[in-house]
Amino acid sequence: MNKHNILNEIYEPLHKKVKSIYKEVVDNGYKASIGWYNMHSVKYNDDFLTEFFPIPIITIESIGDIGLNIDSIFFETTISREKALEVDYASLIEKYSIEVYGADDYLTDFYNKNMLLSDIKTRIQGSKETQICIALYFDMNIETNILLEIISVFI
Repeated sequence: MNKHNILNEIYEPLHKKVKSIYKEVVDNGYKASIGWYNMHSVKYNDDFLTEFFPIPIITIESIGDIGLNIDSIFFETTISREKALEVDYASLIEKYSIEVYGADDYLTDFYNKNMLLSDIKTRIQGSKETQICIALYFDMNIETNILLEIISVFI
């Protein structure tokens, strides 16, 4: 198999999936755009790796990004400290993998899978961050309507 066919086997499903999600996002009244971006840092088995290859990202104006990795989907948003203190993290963590971290110092974790859920708000209150980033991770087969429900939590 040549390299073009290998890449097409990877990228064609991503292309179709991002177009499908984008259509539903726009059909639900959100202003959005699609781009393909490389150089993401992702955590695999507690190590950070740089993805030199581009992945599709749907940017939803004033809300956040939906990104499609090769084998998963993520949603990232940045919200005010005050709004971050109001989020019901327990209900999100119950269903999804989530990380909460600083916007200025993105290496400052307020929550990851190795931390206690009960400490999120105390960590946020004790920080100097004015903006908080939240990332949720999903199986590639998550339904778009569920993504839209999650996005609505952060509006």
